[in-house]
Amino acid sequence: MALEDVKDNVRDQIKAIWGRIRETDAYLQLSEKYQSLSPTGQKLSMAGVIFVGFLLVMAVPYSFYSGSQSSIEEYEGKRDTVRQLFKVNREAAGLPPAPPPVTSNDLQTMARQQLTNARLAPDQIVGVNESPANVPGIAKTIDQAGVQVSLAKVNLKQIVDIGSDLQNMQNTARMMGLEIKASAADPHYYDVIYKIVAFSAKPEALPAGKKGKKK
Repeated sequence: MALEDVKDNVRDQIKAIWGRIRETDAYLQLSEKYQSLSPTGQKLSMAGVIFVGFLLVMAVPYSFYSGSQSSIEEYEGKRDTVRQLFKVNREAAGLPPAPPPVTSNDLQTMARQQLTNARLAPDQIVGVNESPANVPGIAKTIDQAGVQVSLAKVNLKQIVDIGSDLQNMQNTARMMGLEIKASAADPHYYDVIYKIVAFSAKPEALPAGKKGKKK
């Protein structure tokens, strides 16, 4: 019974509104113009009114549909971004840890070990010393450590083998200079100078207030 009452109430309100509309001047003028039209014109006018009404009715669901499409596109874009972020995080987690910083003293120790493995005579080892390292084009966030290895009276095979060993003695070491000249004591042998530089990332500075506190 309550539903029937609601229907009757709505029907009465619609009739009342329609009655007020029919009493307006605009409705009366439109009605007169409609009545003055030919039967074909009346049909066309009615079709136009129905079409406009259809457009007005469909405008509401279309606006919801258009808004939902935009929301879906936005959601898919954010979803792809999140997926890429997770992928990058997984790939970053799988990377090997950065090699520890290398100092010139470390390079000198490793270089002397390589020379020991090469079984050179003491008089063939002129010196293993720290060398200034400032390779152009390297970012300031990268530390450079250099060492200079000077040898005397070595043959060509020793030059190649020792040079390869020095460059491979550390993962980030690279040969940045090589000087070869005939030995003054015996032209069948050579004096050689290797310049090796190792690169490593600078340790991150601790933020202010997070430095080691005194106990």
